Amino acid sequence: MAPFHSSKRPRRNSLTNASLAQTLLEHHNFEQDDFWETARLFTVLDDDGQISSLSPATTSHKRKRDEGSIDEVHSFSDDSHASSVLEELWPGSAPSLPSPLDRVVELAIPNPFIMGDLSEIPDHPRLTSIFDPVVIPKQVRVNGLVKFHLQFNDPNMPQSTKQVLTKYRKEYNDQLKTKVGEVSYLPPDFGRGLNLNSMDQRLFKFYVVAYCAGRTLLPASNVWLTGIPAIAEKSECVKHAMLSCAAGYVLDYAPSDKLKRRASYHHKRAVMLLGLELGKEENYEPGKEEPLLMALSLLNHEDIVNWETRESTKRQPKWYQGNLAVKYLLDSSDPGYRYKHPINVQSTNNRYVMSHYQMKSLILCDTLAPLKPDTEEHPFRWLLEGNEREVRRVTGLAGCSAKILHIFTQITRLCGQLHENPDSIPIQKAGKVILESLTNFQQWSDLLPQPFSTTEQLAQACEADKDENGKVRTAALSVALNADSYVLAAQIYILCRLFRKPRRHPDVQSRLRTLVRWTDYLPLDGPLYTAQDTLYGLAITGFIAVEPEHRAVVVGQFCPLLMGPRGNDPPVWHVTEKLWSWLDEAGIEDDPDETDAKPLSERKPWWETMVAWIMDTQGRLSLS
Repeated sequence: MAPFHSSKRPRRNSLTNASLAQTLLEHHNFEQDDFWETARLFTVLDDDGQISSLSPATTSHKRKRDEGSIDEVHSFSDDSHASSVLEELWPGSAPSLPSPLDRVVELAIPNPFIMGDLSEIPDHPRLTSIFDPVVIPKQVRVNGLVKFHLQFNDPNMPQSTKQVLTKYRKEYNDQLKTKVGEVSYLPPDFGRGLNLNSMDQRLFKFYVVAYCAGRTLLPASNVWLTGIPAIAEKSECVKHAMLSCAAGYVLDYAPSDKLKRRASYHHKRAVMLLGLELGKEENYEPGKEEPLLMALSLLNHEDIVNWETRESTKRQPKWYQGNLAVKYLLDSSDPGYRYKHPINVQSTNNRYVMSHYQMKSLILCDTLAPLKPDTEEHPFRWLLEGNEREVRRVTGLAGCSAKILHIFTQITRLCGQLHENPDSIPIQKAGKVILESLTNFQQWSDLLPQPFSTTEQLAQACEADKDENGKVRTAALSVALNADSYVLAAQIYILCRLFRKPRRHPDVQSRLRTLVRWTDYLPLDGPLYTAQDTLYGLAITGFIAVEPEHRAVVVGQFCPLLMGPRGNDPPVWHVTEKLWSWLDEAGIEDDPDETDAKPLSERKPWWETMVAWIMDTQGRLSLS
């Protein structure tokens, strides 16, 4: 198979020549700043794919406990015996609460986004990017991780320009009939408390409509929309971080000098104010952590999607340092300090959703990073707060449940302990218990309260629902496929890293075939494609794939992602492409026919060798 080079392809929804932007500039004599002032980049798509003047709606800020019926709660408790067995083999694995007596807050956390003193805060990361700006799509429509429809509001627009727009809109209506799903609406004065000038109002509208619309298929989880704007009205740090985040995307489509200056202003203000907030002890108290959590989340996201600015593979990326700061904040402000039993703990919707999303980034990047000493007694304990049904609920930003995220942390910790003690029988038994618990592992969502009992049932539902291109057509199945992809990836991860089984081992390949199938069912743009889609599942599929047909699916998935709106897919693809040839020739794996006959301590720890190669080639990967 010929290698796919993203650098030789245009971004999806873009043109190599004669872009709409260039055509309009020629017809209308726009200056760059005029183009930014005139183009309404934030116009939302309605359910018929047409232009709407309204914006997506918010939902309640308050998280309600999902008690469920007794039968529903018990239906998710089948692994209670496994949990008790795991606790016997591996003390400290069961849910627990932090002791108020042990709570100590250290205020020496460095600002992850500053190198040196305050005078060295860099410009907006988008402005140091080596990637060319995205040309405006000729169909006047972007429907990937950001979703908007380009429209112009200049009353003095020449007739010739209107004709150009009419031509492109007709092409859009003729060629792109995909529905974009139901759109509910916000009050017209939404965000008025932010007190924004005209340019910032435009950035805010882009954030609300284009950015937030591409985050998730589960509206109740979209705290980018329901939480951050409200917090930004009271937090200058969050407000500047939010506008900086939006500006980074808009600069891809309208890189005016005026906007570049405004983007850097917001970024620098956000970073400077973050340093002050990190040093305030009250921000780490339970219930008061949300502004700092949201500011860190926005700046982490900004650094991740501007991956081109990464200085060195040897240096910890800013987003990773930001994730560590988030973890410290979440540990210090754990609502569990106020409760006597983990099952009773409740938190706000903002914390509940954003903590899962941010820690997914940290947890998953550690699966492809060197093992660390296991010095923390109960890491990520707050992921298991709540009853069994609650911890299996899919949150929209993470795309999976807290339970599966916690299992990933357990696997990585076990791998670290086994690395120190390769002959440990309890560790090996604990790994088998975890692997068994992942069989038919159930997660549920607001769109699918009663999940499929088996993989076969999910596959049958997808076959019945798929379109002519083999992609599922309903949000419920898209959410279910993404969530189950994490389960399959966890199974492959524990088989390869803990049990050291090679890629071609039958146990690995059987899971991979299902993961490839799930990957191929998922849409790559349109209303069902959001940031909720699992890059991790695609990455694991790519790393483990050895058969040409499996690698072809991976290439087919990455190709449009690399040509779509700004994201963190390119670094993962670059590693995947190089890894195939390296793994195929490196000889770091055991013969799959001989693996099971060998004691675990005698099997080649090939995952660790692969991790060392990835760290040397690319550094830490963001896989969220």
